[in-house]
Amino acid sequence: MLNGSGTRVDFDHLLSAWSAAAGTYLDAFPRVMEDWQFFAGAAVADVSGDGMREAVATSGGYFVHAFDATGQEPPGWPKLTGAWGTATPSLGDLDGDGLLEVVQPTRLGGLFVWHTAGETCQTGTWRKFKHDEWNSGVFGLETQAIGAIDDFTARLSDRNNRVLEWTAVGGSGGCGQIAGYEVRVSDRPITSENYPAATLVDLDPDGEVRPPGVSEIRGVMARQVPEDDDDDDDDDDDEHLTELERLCGAFPPPADDEKPLETALYYAIRPVDQHCTPGPIASDDVLTIRKVRAKRDKQGRVDLLVEVRLPVKRDVLDLPADTLLRIVQNDETLLEFSVPASAFTSSTEKVRFQDKSGTTVPGLRRLLYKGNRRTTVVARTVKLDLPGLVAGPLAVEYQIGDRPFDDTVDLVEKGKRLKYPE
Repeated sequence: MLNGSGTRVDFDHLLSAWSAAAGTYLDAFPRVMEDWQFFAGAAVADVSGDGMREAVATSGGYFVHAFDATGQEPPGWPKLTGAWGTATPSLGDLDGDGLLEVVQPTRLGGLFVWHTAGETCQTGTWRKFKHDEWNSGVFGLETQAIGAIDDFTARLSDRNNRVLEWTAVGGSGGCGQIAGYEVRVSDRPITSENYPAATLVDLDPDGEVRPPGVSEIRGVMARQVPEDDDDDDDDDDDEHLTELERLCGAFPPPADDEKPLETALYYAIRPVDQHCTPGPIASDDVLTIRKVRAKRDKQGRVDLLVEVRLPVKRDVLDLPADTLLRIVQNDETLLEFSVPASAFTSSTEKVRFQDKSGTTVPGLRRLLYKGNRRTTVVARTVKLDLPGLVAGPLAVEYQIGDRPFDDTVDLVEKGKRLKYPE
C-alpha cells in the first residue's frame, strides 16, 4: 500500500480477538490472514472436539482457518478452497450425526463442506454471519426451533390403560433442555387449527423430562380440580400443578363435570421449552389392532379376519356411520371396503353389517361394532385372491364417519396362516 508520498507502507491482514472482560488482545492475537477478508467475519464454535472454541475465518487468500484462544489450529486445518472466500463460514449439523460441519462458499461459485469433530450441541457459539437465522447479530439469542416429535403414538396397554410413547426432543434445534410436554385430547382429529380447543390432560407420572433421544413412555390422567378451602396457608395452593405449570403458569382449571378420557379418540402432544415457547404439534389416534388372521385354502384364496379396538363407548362414535376399511401393505392397498350407514343394523349390544355371500359390499362378509366400556370392531371377508398379502408390516385404516384411524402391526407366517399376534 502506498501513502500520499508514494512510499510503500507494510501492513498485514489480521484476525483479532479480545478479552471481553479486560478489553485487551488475547495473548495469541491478532493472527495474520493471507488476504483481504472482504465481507467475511468469523464464525465461532468448537470444531476440534477438544472443548475449546475456534474462530473459523476465511479471506481472499484461499484458506479457511480455525484458531483457538491460544492461536493454534486443529489437525487438518487450515482448509484450502483455491478461490476467494467472500462470506462468513456457516456451522451446523448437515448429516444428522451429532457433529458440526463447516460450510464455505467461494467467489467462483464453489461450495465446500468439511466434517469436524465438534459436537452439534454447544453453548456460546456464533454459527454464521450475524450470529443466527434471524441475522440478529445478538450473542446468546436463541432462534433455533424446538425439536419436532416424529414418532408419537397413543395406544392401549394390555390392561386397557392409555399409554403414550415418543422419543424425547430438545429445545434449541434439538440441543437445549425443554421444560415439559403439553397433552390434549379430543373425540375429533386434532390439528394445529383446533388444538387450543382440545382438552388438556396430565401426563402420569409428572416430573423431570428425559434428555433428547431417550424414549418416553407415559400414562395420562384427567387434570385435577383444585379444592376450595378456607385455609389461609398458601403453601399447598400449587399442589395440583404440573412441573410445566409451575414454570409457565397454571392452565385454566377443568370443568367439574369434565371427563375427557372417556371420549378421547385422538391425542396430541407438543414440547414446551424453558422460555415457555411451544414447539410443533404431534398427534395420533388410539385405534389398536388386536388380532389379524389370514388363512389360505388349497386354491390359495384367503379368509381374512381383522379385529381392532377403540377405548371409548360405541355412542362416542355416533354409530351407525359410513365406514371405510382399507388394508395396506408395502404402500399398496390390498383391500378396500365401503359400508354405508344404512347397511348396518343396530341393537343395544352391537351395530352390525352382515352378508354371508359377500356381494353387497364385494368381498366383505361381516363388519361388527360391539362392546360396552370400549368398542371392538371386527371385519371378516369371504375367500379372496390376495397374492400380495405376505408376512411383514400390515396397516389397517378405518374411516368411521369423518374420523380417521390407523394402526400397523407385523404379520408372522405360520404354515398356511398369517397372523398377529403370534
